[in-house]
Amino acid sequence: PKYAHVPLIMGTDGGRLSKRTGAVAVSEYREMGFLPEGVVNYLMLLGWSPGPEEVVDLRDAVKRFSIKKLNKTPAVFSLEKLAWLNGEHIKRKEPASIAEALVPFLKEKAYIGEDFDRKRLESVVKLFQNRMPTLKDFVERADFIFVDKPSISLEEKVKYLTDDKKKPFALLAGRFNALEEFDASSTEEAFRRLVEELGLKGADLVHPVRVALTGKTIGPGLFDTMAVLGKEKTVRRLKEAFTH
Repeated sequence: PKYAHVPLIMGTDGGRLSKRTGAVAVSEYREMGFLPEGVVNYLMLLGWSPGPEEVVDLRDAVKRFSIKKLNKTPAVFSLEKLAWLNGEHIKRKEPASIAEALVPFLKEKAYIGEDFDRKRLESVVKLFQNRMPTLKDFVERADFIFVDKPSISLEEKVKYLTDDKKKPFALLAGRFNALEEFDASSTEEAFRRLVEELGLKGADLVHPVRVALTGKTIGPGLFDTMAVLGKEKTVRRLKEAFTH
């Protein structure tokens, strides 16, 4: 037999790999929301380089692998790098596949039941697919879609949901409610028209509306978010923004 030594895997602190720096069971990575493809891809890069590109399919890697290309220096295990690589694999997968992988996470939170709308879930996935390093990130960032009311911190209420926003919110709710087609294009047009009529800047209303609808200050495009959230929830949250 011929033997070869693969590089040691170290933690980001330069010491031996520990649970704190990434040495956990494979099942824990699944629970953390990592895809099998992301984990396998990252493990391949620990001590071996396929070339300038880092996102590599396993079948392609098998064809290109050579033990002579293994590095002799220790490899560093970085959860941050793993999350980035996992996010790249999420971007490349079909929304239906990501939706299927999310089902256990969403059921655990009681966000969906057995009879959930699969097509609607796929539309939510498309909204967040380019900004979710792990499946758990999706659950945390898209929670406002699945709940009756978004959770808004006192700090955000004081900063964004001020008394001078009550009238614009009421008017905006009325404009949205009157729309026959409720999509990103129609909501943006109605929003821009109202802002112009009131002599406001778009940013004066965009951030408060986002907080009222999602409970968050950042996220996907506001009008794409409205389209996925739906007319009923969008209008109701605008009307109830100052009552809770």
